[in-house]
Amino acid sequence: MGFRKRLHWNHYRVLVATNAALLIPVFSQKEPKTLGIVLLALGVLLRCWSLGNMEKKKAVLAMKGPYAFSRNPLYIANILLAAGVGAAMGYAWVAVLFPLLAFLVFRYRVQREEAHLRVIHGAAYDAYCARVARWLPMRIPHPCPSWSFDWKSFSRNHGFSNLAGFAAFMLWWDVLGDLIMPWLQEGKPIAFLLGRYFRHFI
Repeated sequence: MGFRKRLHWNHYRVLVATNAALLIPVFSQKEPKTLGIVLLALGVLLRCWSLGNMEKKKAVLAMKGPYAFSRNPLYIANILLAAGVGAAMGYAWVAVLFPLLAFLVFRYRVQREEAHLRVIHGAAYDAYCARVARWLPMRIPHPCPSWSFDWKSFSRNHGFSNLAGFAAFMLWWDVLGDLIMPWLQEGKPIAFLLGRYFRHFI
């Protein structure tokens, strides 16, 4: 993927994620459900652990930390976050739909990434695939890998901005429940609220 195309994709990915983060609380029940909060916390923790072990250099294959248990811990974290958002909204069908859609998207990306990594690393990547599961680990590696986390990798992989974004999302959810939802319950049409928001992007 060329630089221009990648920049174009990243721009829309951030835009979609931002709009989703802003609008999801509008359609949720007043208070996030406990199960959703637990799944969100697990997703954030796994994502942070993954970012603290992820290698940006193509010549280096990430095999430490969560990558010793799964070849795609970052995507598993994202699926947990999707399930957490759905569960926190308070609707069972959303809690199933969100992670399912995320899995289908990531499954396609994983196939492309694996083909790319196999070209770069060859036999070393084949050995890694034979030892570590693509998604959920079927067995605990022996000997069990030691804890691994590198703050420099975490920072380089935008870990702090990830935490800030999650904190902002939860704060927005809390503010929405306390300030905006009573305004909607007074009879203000939700279409009016969405119209005021989206007019900035038209």
